[in-house]
Amino acid sequence: MGQYLGIIKDHVYPPIKGLKVHWLPVNAEATRGLGVIEVPAQSPNLKYFLIAKVVESGTAVKQIVFGVAKRNDSSNDPFTIAELYRYTQSGKSTVPQTLARVEAKLDALAETQQRSGAPERTPDEVYAERSARILDDNSL
Repeated sequence: MGQYLGIIKDHVYPPIKGLKVHWLPVNAEATRGLGVIEVPAQSPNLKYFLIAKVVESGTAVKQIVFGVAKRNDSSNDPFTIAELYRYTQSGKSTVPQTLARVEAKLDALAETQQRSGAPERTPDEVYAERSARILDDNSL
């Protein structure tokens, strides 16, 4: 079973924490049985796991190739190329996506203010106005 652990460690990055491989014999001689690979739940901070080696028809593919799979109930589905690209560009959390939207809105707002000729306000002025509005709303 150690050989299977080694193969999995060679093919998956980062290493799977708590990975177990064992044999469950179904006859007295233990010549027939079931091989079990247990993959416990992993920390979200470790995701996503990269497939470091690709084997095709029993032969390792010698190219710069790797895949990323995501857990879907009882199966592992590979990312499409579009999903993989999106995650490498924006990260795996929604924070970068949210920040990108906020940044786009701020840029649009700044452009609108410049076109309207409105005097540019300092961040302190904006925050003071917002604070006053919040305090007024909470006093109701």
